[in-house]
Amino acid sequence: MAQIEDLPPEILHRILQLGASMSDERGRRGLDFGSTSLVARRWRKPSQDLLVFTCSTKHIFSLSAAHYTVAISGQAVRQLDVSVEDRGRLQLVGQSCSRIQGLSLEMGKSRFTSCFMTHDFLPGLLENLKSLEIMASISGSLTLTETPVLLVSLSVFSTFIPPAPFIDPLLLSATHLTRLDLVWMVRGFPNRLMEPLKKFGPQLRHLALLNALASAPPPNSHLVGVGSFLATCTSLRVLMLSYSKLRGVSAIVSLIPAALVELRTNLQGEGRHGEAADLLEPPGLPAMTRLRR
Repeated sequence: MAQIEDLPPEILHRILQLGASMSDERGRRGLDFGSTSLVARRWRKPSQDLLVFTCSTKHIFSLSAAHYTVAISGQAVRQLDVSVEDRGRLQLVGQSCSRIQGLSLEMGKSRFTSCFMTHDFLPGLLENLKSLEIMASISGSLTLTETPVLLVSLSVFSTFIPPAPFIDPLLLSATHLTRLDLVWMVRGFPNRLMEPLKKFGPQLRHLALLNALASAPPPNSHLVGVGSFLATCTSLRVLMLSYSKLRGVSAIVSLIPAALVELRTNLQGEGRHGEAADLLEPPGLPAMTRLRR
């Protein structure tokens, strides 16, 4: 007779996701959080290795419940979403969830402090972390060991590009990085990032450079100086840009030696700065010969 571990991995993941929610989409109470983890613990290998799951603090009453579930299941966490401003709760994650594969930190109006980032939390998690998303204003520095981290995806959503003492050590250690998303809200892209980024150019497959003020005058000034970096992106497949003139997009794309599969841009203010004929220009570039989206 078929056992529960014979189910497809997608169904096993969904069972644990349902158990991680306190209620379903219609507002009814969901599966018991702790009991679901006990069931997962009884699953045998090799199916047990598939039980990486999503654990979101948005769907549970407290982070202690997430800690309990992770601890008794003994499995890696595919994605942990933390939307809290309490330092103690974040420290709990760092101390108990050492096998987190993906981490999303949403800090609201709070700011990361130097002590918090260097000693209490992030360095320990980076040992196994493959995906990191930070939605906060970042200050302070980051101290990492010389051992390269496993990070393949880094996304930073912040008012300012993170300061050099924080972002530089992270970039230097992330030797496997293939995806980089930078979203900021002040004009100008810091030239100091050009040299660290050039080291990742040949291996990047997904790149997003998005600025909330892209349509503000002077137009497109937020990406001045990135050409030398983009020229190293020989494996790039997906490019996301914020631009106010399509001609600017064409100029940027022409610098990329790789054939893109997907290009996304928010043409803010296109009605004022562009012409309909410009829409036909990017698909004719060499980098657009394999474009699908």
